[in-house]
Amino acid sequence: MLKTQRLLCALIVLPAVYAFATPVEEFKFSIASGTALSRTIEQETEMSLDNMSMFQNETDMSGMMGKMEVTAKSKLTIKVSDKFVEMGDGTPNKLERTFETLSSATSVSMQADNPMIPSSDKDISGKSDLEGKVVLFTRDGDGYKRSFGEDSTGDDEILADLDEDLDFRAFVPRGRKSVGDGWTIELEEFKKLLAPGGNLQIEMEQSDEDQMGFGSMGSEGNLWEQLGDLEGEVKAEFIKVEGDGAAQVAVVKLVFEIKSARDMTEQAREEMEKNKDKMQGAEIDIESADVELDFKGEGELRWSLGAGHLHSIDVSGEMGMAMENAMKANMMGQSMSFRMSMEMSGSFTQKIAIDA
Repeated sequence: MLKTQRLLCALIVLPAVYAFATPVEEFKFSIASGTALSRTIEQETEMSLDNMSMFQNETDMSGMMGKMEVTAKSKLTIKVSDKFVEMGDGTPNKLERTFETLSSATSVSMQADNPMIPSSDKDISGKSDLEGKVVLFTRDGDGYKRSFGEDSTGDDEILADLDEDLDFRAFVPRGRKSVGDGWTIELEEFKKLLAPGGNLQIEMEQSDEDQMGFGSMGSEGNLWEQLGDLEGEVKAEFIKVEGDGAAQVAVVKLVFEIKSARDMTEQAREEMEKNKDKMQGAEIDIESADVELDFKGEGELRWSLGAGHLHSIDVSGEMGMAMENAMKANMMGQSMSFRMSMEMSGSFTQKIAIDA
């Protein structure tokens, strides 16, 4: 009799224990047509120079450069208003995006003990021709057709690499998940977080001196142009639920360690071509330009279970950058070759917030 009572008690109590211990929630993107959301994205980096070397005609000139200290602080600010004109099955059929703010601000400080390399402090800003524009994303097969909205005009080429998804839908699995469940995020999807919105065409406003000298180090406008194929891993874990009722938010922990390498030779040649009239008769041939980036960090993604869209993202961690350039120059009838490498390291943070 006692054994029977214990068995009945277990059958009654255990399901209740599991129900409270492992809540099951459904992740879904379920915004209604006509919904409007405002998004604010802030990405900040702070880096310092670890090592620099320079070779002229294969002779190491690094020692002649003396001691250099370089720090660069950058902040990227993105504010957009999205209207989901027409929703499809889990993705928008038509989205109207207004780019309210697209800006970057960088402060670069350089201190050198070589009198041939002047110390300086530079504030460099960046802006985009997309700021103030309305862009329509219209479903076209598996992708989207991009066009300017009503009362907005511009060069259609600047729309080509824009990304519609700022809810990062691939970060959360479709269907029901329990607290404690984990999954892996595809690297190509994580790249979208590092360069939110795609190529936003933010151009740095630099002087001729900055464009051709050391003053531009660490002042790149956004990561989209520097990111290549990613290697590494991004893990996600559903850790808890906050709030009640329609205000419930699922909290997902993100842990990542990734690296990227990209050949930027063509971009460097194009930039050099734009500035050839500032070369004072020198002929410059860019042979190679490579950049490597690495990120290691963690953070949290919050998903609004009631509203069916992203609530916020907050990630931070360590960041490293390595650049190597090689070129040939013909100046006043004398041919020379140059090769320079530079390594920087520091930290980054990124915050995304959404207001309905």
